[in-house]
Amino acid sequence: MTEKLYFFTFCSIALFLCLLQPTVFSVASELHFSIEPSDVVVVEDQIFVWDCAAEGETSINITWRKDGRVTEDDDRRLVLANGSLYFATIEHKKRKVSDEGMYQCVASSDVGTIVSKVVRLQIATIPSFTITPETKTVRAGESARFRCKADAIPEPAYTWEIDREALSRNDRYIVLPSGVLQIHNTRSSDDGKAIRCIAQNIAGHRHSVDANLHVSPIDSPTDEGTRRMVILPLGLPHVVKRTGDTVVLECLISGAHETDTKITWTRQDGKKLNLQRTSYFGKTNLKIEELKATDSGMYLCTAINTNTHEWVYASRRLEIHDPRPPIITVAPVSVSLAVGRTARFSCLADGDPQPSIQWLKNGEPVNFSGRINLAGYTDDMVISGVHTGGPDQDDAMYQCVAENIHGQVQASARLKVLKSLNGPGPPQRFRGYSLTATSILVSWEAAESPRGIVGYTVHYARESGGREVQIPVSPDTRSYLVEDLEQETMYVFYAVAYSMAASSDRSEIIHVATRTYYEESPTFSLSNTPAGIVVRWDEVVEERYRIYYREHGEDVHFGHVDVNGAQRVFMIKGLKSDTVYDIAMSAFSSSGEGKLSDVATIRTTNQQGFLSGDATKMPPPTNVWVEATPRGFIKVKWDYSVAYDIVTVHYSPPFGDQELEVTVDGSYNEVVLTGLQRDSEYKVYIVAYTSNNITDPSPEMIVRTRFYVNPWQPTDVRAIPLSSTAVGLMWSPPLNESVSFYSIHCKPTSGGQEIKVLTNGDLNKYLLTSLDPDTEYRINIAAYYDPQFSEDVTVSTSEED
Repeated sequence: MTEKLYFFTFCSIALFLCLLQPTVFSVASELHFSIEPSDVVVVEDQIFVWDCAAEGETSINITWRKDGRVTEDDDRRLVLANGSLYFATIEHKKRKVSDEGMYQCVASSDVGTIVSKVVRLQIATIPSFTITPETKTVRAGESARFRCKADAIPEPAYTWEIDREALSRNDRYIVLPSGVLQIHNTRSSDDGKAIRCIAQNIAGHRHSVDANLHVSPIDSPTDEGTRRMVILPLGLPHVVKRTGDTVVLECLISGAHETDTKITWTRQDGKKLNLQRTSYFGKTNLKIEELKATDSGMYLCTAINTNTHEWVYASRRLEIHDPRPPIITVAPVSVSLAVGRTARFSCLADGDPQPSIQWLKNGEPVNFSGRINLAGYTDDMVISGVHTGGPDQDDAMYQCVAENIHGQVQASARLKVLKSLNGPGPPQRFRGYSLTATSILVSWEAAESPRGIVGYTVHYARESGGREVQIPVSPDTRSYLVEDLEQETMYVFYAVAYSMAASSDRSEIIHVATRTYYEESPTFSLSNTPAGIVVRWDEVVEERYRIYYREHGEDVHFGHVDVNGAQRVFMIKGLKSDTVYDIAMSAFSSSGEGKLSDVATIRTTNQQGFLSGDATKMPPPTNVWVEATPRGFIKVKWDYSVAYDIVTVHYSPPFGDQELEVTVDGSYNEVVLTGLQRDSEYKVYIVAYTSNNITDPSPEMIVRTRFYVNPWQPTDVRAIPLSSTAVGLMWSPPLNESVSFYSIHCKPTSGGQEIKVLTNGDLNKYLLTSLDPDTEYRINIAAYYDPQFSEDVTVSTSEED
């Protein structure tokens, strides 16, 4: 009967969820930006208006953020009624107040909040010369080249003056976009001219110092035997442009009369120039418009003296980049769902390099933990058991933000959570109790419902993050034992009630931690490989294990090695060949080291052939594959060449740090590396073993971990020794919510009594005292939110005697 009732409950809940189909909203009716700000360069002390506008069904309030903080209206800067940001005067960054920075437009309404892409405001600067023109001497009929360069925001444009007058328009004077001035077919009348460069942008202009042009007669006493024709500029200029741009490749003859030379341009790879997009700029330079990726390559400028038949050439390398700012190819779609359903928002983006994806909820980063996760190896966001009401309600505006080095783009969608007017109330007095190291009992009182209850679901997930589990139970059930949990781990629980018409809101959320094993010792087995002794054991705790080993004998002290609690296999290396060793194990929890196991003995094999490299080795694992996960871990997978007893995955940062390793049973073909540095490159390779053989290392793979911050965890913890018995602690609070209190755990690394201290949640520093001198301690800090108190009890003391 119980099994039938449970089956009916499961089917009823499943049918209810399936019948509540999601409703897709019209994008145009939802809150969205109709005008989004872009990067700007503005002029100091001038008025500036930065446009931003949003549309939606309800009234909208627009604010702005600068460098992550909300801007406050004052007599100089304010948000206009239409949402634009008005600057009465732009302040320069060198003054106490600077308007330079990164800005966002923020649009809020009754349905939630969205933010624009992050845009930059820069203040224009007057050009400052880094290269000024230099005096030149040429023979009449030859060409002269002057160059200038200035730094400024934005990039300046260049003009030139001769004897303080603007250049006259003729084919003798050519000004290149790079700022170079070419004077062709010089004359005696050019001799002694004063030449200067003018660099100008929206902030103003600046003149360079004067340079002079000296022109000597054609029949001047010059050693014709030493004068040679060359092409300027010298060297191999490397020009980098973007697709769609226009480029001018420079080629100027020096050492020969222009009327006696002929210039031709070709491609070194033999391809023909596109005559529709190429032309001569001036007499000798090559201009290419509407650049394409196929225009990349080496270009040759060849000059021939038609009198002497002397010829020279120069190369110009052109590199075309195709910068692809991010575009969102699949945008999230607004949807309405009943309480208890699962929402999934998809987002795909394209660009070069491939954009990263970030999710926002009401303008703030989404806290990925428990019910909210990324779907598999995609960037899709999944929200399980959606609910409304409370500070963490799911009814909100969500945004997918795609970003690469070329820019940022966003798309928004709304999740509307529907609550039935005839639905049941939430389960009452929801409570949880830790029974063992792997089980928690939850209980509740019946939910109120005008149409009766057809069942409940119990939801739980690790507080630190992970996929939420949902368990259906019968309508008469008032408690449920959740088993197969991780020991000494904090879990988050809540329950939902269901009628045939609808589901309820969530019950209150509770946080319960599993217990710790104290007395059990690991049960282990031993085997050999040519590289050492393999220890395998059953799970006891998840903090760490300690393996003791020594050469067999009463007067020999044990050495030991500590192993991560997630491992179940470890190989002790560096041992003597053909020698008997004693092995024992213990398990560590937050309460300290557990009971030591019985001692086992094993004799090592003769390892000399393999250690010296003389033996024939097995082939290593193949198809080694590594991937960085969104949580900052590295997943490693491989295929077997032959059957292995154990596999060791080695990993380390490319520079500096010591190499680490994880050993797994030979039946495994994947492992997840944890405890890694964020946003860091790691080298990974694999070595496998059998009882009588060993493989060469697999080829090294390099992977970069992804950046992830646990929003519930204190960060930047620093410990400063203040005396022989005192340590000062400082930390940064978690990103999410206010903290009720912190729990500080301090324990000697060599073992001993752990110190536990509770401190107020609005503090971020603490002084630990009464510590032992010259002792190393391991310290960590946990944050606790919304502590759950028992029901009230009333008691009176007895009357005075």
